Amino acid sequence: MDTHRPVVAHPSNIAWREAPIDLSVDALASLIRSTPDTERVTEIEQPTLAAARKAVEKHVKNTYLKSAQAPLGVKPVLKCWMELN
Repeated sequence: MDTHRPVVAHPSNIAWREAPIDLSVDALASLIRSTPDTERVTEIEQPTLAAARKAVEKHVKNTYLKSAQAPLGVKPVLKCWMELN
């Protein structure tokens, strides 16, 4: 008796199985990168976001910049900001 059953692929599953998944940083960044004309949509109020950014910049200044003995006047540059809900 043959115990091996043929594998039947559902048509909706074929495409993702044939295409390799690229999880490199560049591939992921291209999926989330925006342009200056991209409409911004936020759930958190603007004053709350501004306070959060200020707190992050203060933390970087008081931890990383001090431990790296950065010269006076050097300010952190925010390269990425993403609201996750």
